[in-house]
Amino acid sequence: MSEKGNRFTILSLFKSVKTTMLCLFSLLIVITMAIFLMISVDYTKKTVLENSTDYTSRLVRQVNRDIDSYIDYMENISSMIIQGGDVQKYLFMDMSKADTEEVYSRIVTQFNTVVETRQDISNIAVVTEAGNYIINDGTDTLNENVSLQDVEWFEKALRGDGRILTSSHVQHVIRNNYKWVVTLSKGIENPQTGENGGVFFIDLNYKLLKDLCENNSLATNSYVFIMDKSGKIIYHPKQQLLYNGLTEERTGEVLEYGRDGYFITEEEGDGKLYTVSVSEKTGWRVVGVADISELMKNKKETESIYVLTAAVLLGIAMVLSTFFATAITRPIKELKDSMKEVEKGNFDDTVTIRSGSEIDSLGNSFNLMTAKIRQLMEQNIYEQEEKRKSELKALRSQINPHFLYNTLDS
Repeated sequence: MSEKGNRFTILSLFKSVKTTMLCLFSLLIVITMAIFLMISVDYTKKTVLENSTDYTSRLVRQVNRDIDSYIDYMENISSMIIQGGDVQKYLFMDMSKADTEEVYSRIVTQFNTVVETRQDISNIAVVTEAGNYIINDGTDTLNENVSLQDVEWFEKALRGDGRILTSSHVQHVIRNNYKWVVTLSKGIENPQTGENGGVFFIDLNYKLLKDLCENNSLATNSYVFIMDKSGKIIYHPKQQLLYNGLTEERTGEVLEYGRDGYFITEEEGDGKLYTVSVSEKTGWRVVGVADISELMKNKKETESIYVLTAAVLLGIAMVLSTFFATAITRPIKELKDSMKEVEKGNFDDTVTIRSGSEIDSLGNSFNLMTAKIRQLMEQNIYEQEEKRKSELKALRSQINPHFLYNTLDS
């Protein structure tokens, strides 16, 4: 046999064309469904991540705008108190005792009004280098163990560096008032010298910052924290754990962003999504942190839906492939059955022609072949009969003269 006769083909693996077609169809369908599942799951993950990133970005930007508005409001309070005139009169001008007490009373009333109406303000005070001061309702005093010249924010405000906004710290300037606060301070100009001679400051507690951050959480395990431009944490829901070294935050990576952006960390599970918004006013960075696994909490349900859909589609495809394979191979089966009939000697069996396909063309050729064979066989029978007749006729012509001769001789 030639190499062509021994060449391997797919059809050689199966006993029938129908089985071959079903197996090939099934293989193609399974591969298609697998690709469909992989693309769908990957697309869903990317879409959820993009939507979550977009939503978190808008959320932290809104928090940043709210914080900027809050700082603006506190600055307005500072300007209102400083520019009111009473603070400068009390700190820098010589007045009678009665006038001094009257101005002092107005300042304390003003301070009390601010503190009582704003739960987010821990302290409000004015202090001079010489040690003159008014703190809150007038009953609080400076901490005698702390030198104001050693307090960084006080010195910066006194030098006239504009509005000074600190990071989170313990306020130790006021005696027996050690609270975690963010201090907003501003220098007070001495009208007599034209230079800053004192400092006005407001200590902001975490109430409003906490409300802003906690009310804008993305998911159950997500959180929002705030850090200043030097990398110091201003507010964090796990602040105590951070200061005690029991947990860490990716402040270095956050500082790399000079403008809004996001990055994904690879940690246990699927990692975390960090979304950063930078304030142009304060330089603070509001950071939203969300667990990727939390964002993808419906991933398994989605994958189950995809698998179920693929299974249904696979079942439908298998039914359709069986139907089409049967329809395609039916003419071949009929041709095979007709050939078996021909093997038995039945040349009257024909193949039904339905269309002009290659298989029907083969069936038509088969019909022509059987018709030709039948015609040749009929012709052969006819010729054999004619031959026998001729032989009988010749035999008779030989017998008849002998019969007559024998009869006459007798």
